[in-house]
Amino acid sequence: MRRKIRFAVLVLMALLSYVINVNAQGKAPWTVTKHWITPGGGTVESMNEQYMDAWIYGKKAKGRCEDEKTLLEVLSVAEEKGITQILVEDYIKIDREYAALGCSDGENVIIPGIIQFVRGSKSHPGIALLGEVKPTDGFEQLIKEFCLFVQEIGYVGIFDIDFVESGGDFYFLELNLRIGGSAYAITKMGGNLPAIYVNSLTGSNVNANEAKIKQSAIYINERMLMDDWISGKLSTKTYWKLTSSADIHFVSDSEDSI
Repeated sequence: MRRKIRFAVLVLMALLSYVINVNAQGKAPWTVTKHWITPGGGTVESMNEQYMDAWIYGKKAKGRCEDEKTLLEVLSVAEEKGITQILVEDYIKIDREYAALGCSDGENVIIPGIIQFVRGSKSHPGIALLGEVKPTDGFEQLIKEFCLFVQEIGYVGIFDIDFVESGGDFYFLELNLRIGGSAYAITKMGGNLPAIYVNSLTGSNVNANEAKIKQSAIYINERMLMDDWISGKLSTKTYWKLTSSADIHFVSDSEDSI
């Protein structure tokens, strides 16, 4: 599955992602892949060998550079698109991809469950078409570290932390300061993040244990499913197979009138 990393190279987003990553690397105990920001339109001569076997990210130019030839190809596209900054990151093989969704009132941080990505959309790279919402069992130490990190930066609101597993190690990817796109799956399993957040801000009692996800379930994002089917990237047979296999649907509802 393609990695879900949305580090943009266009000035503000690239710099913001870079700052968050550096902050995480300096203060949090999980692993962060090595990365650099380099001017666009560069040449191989101006690049250090550290850029070999790396991913270059951006909405207009991205790719894995295994050698000098592929590096030149990506740099030429960046130059044509007028990209002024490029984020380069060490390439790692992704075994599993996750998201930890939670909320913070500035003091208390709650992460009721995690999302594991099962199948990505071919029309929208980086977005999960099919995933599994699951309890935090087995991730307790990592979740504790995530909560401490959110407390340390003083963030108040709903958030989404993306991380991956590679070779038995967990790698922090990014912290989205917003509700995650798969949050409805968490809500359906009992962890209603918007409600928890509102209750915490209004002084209502919030029981973190009651909000915790107790069991796993498969969810499907029908919009991604439909886009893949319409564009011919998904067969009709697979469309219905995936739809029927899901426990949670983002669009259809069995209680809807026909």
